[in-house]
Amino acid sequence: MKQFLIVLILLVFQSVQSQFRNQFVIVDSRNGLKSDFVYSVSEGLQHNIWIATNNGMTRFNGSTFKNFSIENGLDSNDIVYSQIDSKNRIWVCDYYYGLKYIKEHQVFYIKAAKKIPGLFFCFENKGSIYFSSVTNGECYLLTPGNSFIPYKPKKKDTEVHRYDQKTKTYYGYDRFFKRHFVIEPGNKFRLKPFYKARQSNIDLHRFGLYTQSAKIDSSNQKLLYNFYYNKVDHLIDDLKQITPLYTAKDTLKLHSLTAAGQKNKGTEFKNIGDLIRLNGKEFKSVFVDSGKNFWLIDEKNRLYFVKYSGLEIQNNVNYKLFGSNDIFIEKSRLEGDKLYFIASTNLFGVVDVTNFEVKIIRKFEGKLFNLFFSGDDICLISNKGKYFYNKKTNYFSFKEINAKLNLEKSFIDNDNNLYAIEKNFIESEHNERITFDFTDIRFKYFCLNNNLGVVGNEEMVASYNFATKEKNKNTAIKQTSFIRKMKDGVIVGTGSRMVFFLDNNLKIQQKIRLKDNCYFIKYNDDKVYLATYNDITVYNRTNGKWHFFNRINFDEGILRGRILDMAFQKDKFIVITDNGISVIKNSYLEKTASAEVQILDFLVGEKSILNAKDRSIKQGKYGNIMIRTSLRTFDNKDCFEIFYRLVKNGNYDDTSWSRLQNRNVLFNDLPHGNYIFEVCARNLRDTSQKSFKEVSFKVEPYFWETNSFFIAVMAMYLTMVFYFLRYFRKKINQRNKLKLELITLELKSLKNQMKPHFLFNALNNLQGILFTKGIEEANLFLNKFAQLLRSTLEVTRDKITSLEEEMAYIKTYLDFEQLRSNNELFVTYKIEETLDLKSIEIPVMVVQTIVENAIMHGLNASKNRKELLIEIYSLNNSLKIIIEDNGVGRRKSGSIQSLDHKPLASLIIQERFRILTKLRKRSHTLEIKDLEKDGVPCGTRVIITVPLYYFEFDGSSE
Repeated sequence: MKQFLIVLILLVFQSVQSQFRNQFVIVDSRNGLKSDFVYSVSEGLQHNIWIATNNGMTRFNGSTFKNFSIENGLDSNDIVYSQIDSKNRIWVCDYYYGLKYIKEHQVFYIKAAKKIPGLFFCFENKGSIYFSSVTNGECYLLTPGNSFIPYKPKKKDTEVHRYDQKTKTYYGYDRFFKRHFVIEPGNKFRLKPFYKARQSNIDLHRFGLYTQSAKIDSSNQKLLYNFYYNKVDHLIDDLKQITPLYTAKDTLKLHSLTAAGQKNKGTEFKNIGDLIRLNGKEFKSVFVDSGKNFWLIDEKNRLYFVKYSGLEIQNNVNYKLFGSNDIFIEKSRLEGDKLYFIASTNLFGVVDVTNFEVKIIRKFEGKLFNLFFSGDDICLISNKGKYFYNKKTNYFSFKEINAKLNLEKSFIDNDNNLYAIEKNFIESEHNERITFDFTDIRFKYFCLNNNLGVVGNEEMVASYNFATKEKNKNTAIKQTSFIRKMKDGVIVGTGSRMVFFLDNNLKIQQKIRLKDNCYFIKYNDDKVYLATYNDITVYNRTNGKWHFFNRINFDEGILRGRILDMAFQKDKFIVITDNGISVIKNSYLEKTASAEVQILDFLVGEKSILNAKDRSIKQGKYGNIMIRTSLRTFDNKDCFEIFYRLVKNGNYDDTSWSRLQNRNVLFNDLPHGNYIFEVCARNLRDTSQKSFKEVSFKVEPYFWETNSFFIAVMAMYLTMVFYFLRYFRKKINQRNKLKLELITLELKSLKNQMKPHFLFNALNNLQGILFTKGIEEANLFLNKFAQLLRSTLEVTRDKITSLEEEMAYIKTYLDFEQLRSNNELFVTYKIEETLDLKSIEIPVMVVQTIVENAIMHGLNASKNRKELLIEIYSLNNSLKIIIEDNGVGRRKSGSIQSLDHKPLASLIIQERFRILTKLRKRSHTLEIKDLEKDGVPCGTRVIITVPLYYFEFDGSSE
């Protein structure tokens, strides 16, 4: 096992020495960790990394840091050690009192251990967990039922990892005190079953993972002797856990095997810091997680992270290749393990990509622009001409270029003829010009393969077939940024982040959108490499379609810089940048990234309720809801896309997935209901690989949206309806009662109008006229009397009549009275001309009754000229009717015995007006004034005031 580890470390050493510094990541407060001082690193069952720092315990999933400190429930922020049990509980160790662990997103504590200081996890056996105190040396046992009891250690709690038969030496591990020990022959130091440990001889900073090997054989259970092992020992278990057992003074001799199987002389390293270095810093602790990633802690307790995948990338910077950072490769061609190149200082050379040895073949005085393979020769394009280099003879030949060409954009055809792009045409070294009459914009990008030349500019892509002389164009592709020819088509990158796959006739077969603009394209073995300034995206062609294959982020360890070229071998490919060369194994590219989506937090306003048992949210109280998600992966995060959906009341069918642009999802003013938030991470390479997480919550309705509020409102509504119905029923009864009274009064008025003595007097008058004046006068009187009866019957059919009909009835009545009084009655009418008598309504038989009273009780008893005035006008939205006579007045009237006695007709009218005022909610009044002259009665004036209505009142409802 140790030899295997040594070989691994040597491989790591060889690769690390040649890597560029961005393969190491310093994990500290600058990139998310809450501290710059790290004690230890461990890994949970869900593959989260737990980092013990002097500012709390931090969980890192490759994307997001989650810190646990005093604010989250820990007793101390100075966490020196952590261990994970089989239930994925993270037990934290500090020097404070009590015992706590982290589960999911919460901190829990063991109440029975609150008075015990410095407890740390020792080991787990059959569901029970064993702890020891670094302060008092006592041991404790936590049972599966969470009982915390003292425990006395036994011999079986000590395990032996290895026994050397030759030296008769035991190598073991004390699980209680986390110490490795060696028992050598001749040592008389007895290992007691338990001994008290002082804090000074226990260094918690050096705690790490350990292997679980066989216990002591029963036949070899001798008295064990203990002293500290003074040499280094590394224990490894399936490349998943490494425990460095050394001190700063320990040494290690590494031996390499020769071809004959003999060991060469070993190389001494003081510690692992001699194997993995960064800026001269030595590392005192190493942890390897399940993904084979390295976590290193240096002497100043700073944490460094090295991806295992980064060990598959080998970098060589320009300074190491050429001795200067100002020299870099501009153009290259790969043949086997030989990479032929021209450099920025007009150097022509070759690099052996197996050992990165550089050989400068020649330095040119003129400017070198490009190089091409031409059979066994390499053609170099210079401003002086074409140089042909024979690889077998190392001989140069020269051919002058007669034409003046733009050599920055030059290429050769299959016959080694040189062509160059000149504005919007192609020109050859023989002064032949190929023009494109369909564009005036200069060509910027070009490529040539199998006699097909393709050029592009801001408005189109065009092609020219050197064999058939055929020209094509495609104006649908704008802003060309790079063109690359493949065996059966063309690949075009544009400035709008689009990449087009065309056939040889420039017809679009497929297009894809990248995150950034593509400035370099390389095609090899049905794979296309699309380079942006952040990554290299690889697409693979399967069944005639291009599919996402992988994405190489520059943070993975590739040299940053502008990519100038790529070259491919069987098991690796080479990326040439202006900073150096990166060699990437195909195993790195073919690895399928894995990830797990996680829900980190659930915030309502500023309060987290992710750990709450009841995630009920009062609608509108806290404003917005934020759900924080993350991707647990140490692979390239750009190889995944994340979607989410919010399902309400279990309605999955009508809820679609939405792409999550960032890691946080914000919801504002959600309506009430039961919700399930689902988030999914999908692998772009293998879309069947998906990771799901969900969290459910409930948005409580507003009070007015609850059933209780609805029931209360309905009860209130029904109560109001009941009381309203009761009220309106009472009002209707009162109204009907008033109507009944009104009808009774109207009947009394009619009865009063048609009283028997009136009819008797009229018939006596008829008899007198018949005897005194003859039949003609009697017929005239009878005719007037008949008209009056007919008019009375017609008027009394309705409760409301127009003012015109009322006045016509009064005139009929007055005509009859004049005839009966031998024309001794003189009537004057004063009616306002602006009044529309047809439209104005008035209660029936009101004016006639007053006129009749004026005649019967005032004028008949008068011996003077009998004058009657009827005046009608409007005033303040009311109708004024004045009936004035010059009779004897009420005091002398024979029908009035006293001032307190009123005629029955007046009383009926006033009672009718009282009822109409209540029904119509507007005042109806009857006012009677006695007229006097020098204290002597000279007549009566009656003023009737009624609302001015224009037939808006439905008299039938009275």
